Amino acid sequence: MRLTRLHSLATLLNIIGFTMVYYLVPRHQKRFINEDRFLENLTAVLFICVFALGLFFVARLRDKGKRRAYSAIPLAGLLCFLDEISYGERLFHIKRLPGLRGIKIDGLHDLVYIGFTAIKEDATLTFYAFLSLLLALGLFLVLRHGHRLSARVKRLLDDYPPLRFLWRAICFLILALLFDLDIMQTRFLSFAEELTEMNIALALLFGAFAMGYEEWKATGLAAQPDS
Repeated sequence: MRLTRLHSLATLLNIIGFTMVYYLVPRHQKRFINEDRFLENLTAVLFICVFALGLFFVARLRDKGKRRAYSAIPLAGLLCFLDEISYGERLFHIKRLPGLRGIKIDGLHDLVYIGFTAIKEDATLTFYAFLSLLLALGLFLVLRHGHRLSARVKRLLDDYPPLRFLWRAICFLILALLFDLDIMQTRFLSFAEELTEMNIALALLFGAFAMGYEEWKATGLAAQPDS
């Protein structure tokens, strides 16, 4: 799929380009790290574009199965947009959002961070033993049934190609969540987290365009007269 290769190239150029600017123009590093600055705002714009384009292309699809499957892309764009703008806290001057363990929850990713800090600060030896048992069980299930699961995922992505970009976005999301745990508190990791979130938006945007391309191709083939 040409869009897949084009997305890989765009992601690589995005990472290289922004990283070069980050290091070569250090006086502008805050624009890439701080809340409501250039990189975060650009990411939010990309997410809302995913939502709008995704809805437009989903509405044009004739296949109900594809319409249901591809609805995940604009939905993901909307959820990520809301998370990126902290559900309107600063935009609409919301005075107080709920918190837990002294940490304000202004995004879904905060729940992961709260869970991580709870484990790090309060977990007992019994909890770690139980967690190790769960991980061992999970590893056993992956080794035993992983090939079946991978075959089903591969079949799904072959049947619905735009979902390949959703899968890539999920991989970037996991990476961004790991950066957000602040295991090592450095400015570069904060930048890497913001850049990874932008790559989530980029992957979803390509997914939306892939839907449009698929719909255009189907419409074009249907319009061709039989030979």
